[in-house]
Amino acid sequence: MRDDADQPVNPYRSPAELTEHLDLALDQQGQSVERVMDVLADLVAATPRTTSKRFYNQLFGGRDPVATAADMLVPVLNSSLYTFKAAGPMTVVEEVVLERMAEKIGFPVPGAQGTFTPGGSISNLMGMLLARNEACPQVHDEGMGGVRFRCYVSADAHYSVSKAAGVLGIGRSNARRVPTNDAGEMRLDRLAAMIAEDRAEGCVPGVIVATAGTTVLGAFDPIAEIAKLAREQAIWLHVDASFGGSALMSPEHSDLLDGIRHADSVAWNPHKVMGVPLSAAAFITRRPDLLQRSLDEAAGYLFQGDADRYNPGKRSLQCGRRNDALKVWAAWKHHGDAGYRDRIDRLMGLAGHCADRAEESVRLRLVVRPAYLNVCFEVTGKSSRQICDELRSRNQLLVGHASVDGRTIIRVPFVNGDLTIADVDEMLDLILEVAAALPHGENLVVAPAA
Repeated sequence: MRDDADQPVNPYRSPAELTEHLDLALDQQGQSVERVMDVLADLVAATPRTTSKRFYNQLFGGRDPVATAADMLVPVLNSSLYTFKAAGPMTVVEEVVLERMAEKIGFPVPGAQGTFTPGGSISNLMGMLLARNEACPQVHDEGMGGVRFRCYVSADAHYSVSKAAGVLGIGRSNARRVPTNDAGEMRLDRLAAMIAEDRAEGCVPGVIVATAGTTVLGAFDPIAEIAKLAREQAIWLHVDASFGGSALMSPEHSDLLDGIRHADSVAWNPHKVMGVPLSAAAFITRRPDLLQRSLDEAAGYLFQGDADRYNPGKRSLQCGRRNDALKVWAAWKHHGDAGYRDRIDRLMGLAGHCADRAEESVRLRLVVRPAYLNVCFEVTGKSSRQICDELRSRNQLLVGHASVDGRTIIRVPFVNGDLTIADVDEMLDLILEVAAALPHGENLVVAPAA
């Protein structure tokens, strides 16, 4: 869109300023269609542009026209994806996409089964739910009781794992954080030791959550080695590949997920690196019976015929569910495996170029050589937080900061398929230009307010 170039970020306004500027009040009397459309236009104009090539703030960005067009059909059709009776061919579309993703993972097809979820956090919750029910079958009907169920996850893993432990009644304190090495990868020796400690204390080691593409460094846990340990210990292995799963589309880079075919379940979000609009998140398990065993409930008013295979509501946490598979199917139909292979390879090249420039510059310090699409660095002697804030206030760039080893660094993910080397160079030049005008200071993490 032209606006993405003219207003690459959108001028920053505080929540108070937006509330004052925009007509957001819901009144007793309705307003005309024309007035509501005008307000909608104002809202769009004030919203940060995630489709711009200056947006580097999250692990998604850009716009896929075909996927966007397919997604626009979803509210027009307004089908809920719980039964074939209500959704017809859309249930088959979802099955086609999930089976193709399962093939890429290396799961047996037919055999593997899954569902689309509202996001990776829910996919991780589902993996932990199935693991809990398999390790402690009585819990499904009777509750946790005195069971001390343990979950193991990288210290750099997504926060949704601890949250899921609380939601599932496992207890957040039972989601044990396994130390990582300098590259941000889970340490296998510490994982094995923690499992042994817990068994000796009478706990139930029930699930290992390996991360394929951590949020900050983009690190990949050693899945093959973890899978071997999980099999030896009879522990469920869930792989959070919400970010990194798309690397499976590239033969050159799929070895980042070596061993994922041995996992019991996988989370993979096409709305990240594959460029599909939010949200498109898949949960896939290798065994076809487990989802229905844990999630099916009798509902004669809803399930009124057709094979269970085509009634996805029997294996979903949700009842009413949006059709998120259609946009993934449309984009994959358009790009094919070859198009996504080229996209991943190109983005990996851009991340490598950015890392090279950071290593070559006397003003930049690269935190670690990127394993995937995230490049983490800082401007020597300048505050990463202030740099990001200033770029935002200038309407030049939207990029985020994060904490690594006690320092606040700049994290740049390369996920927008339209980016070029010229865009990367422009982004780095903008960062250096803004940093030059800021005072010197250490890049220490600011302690949260008490």
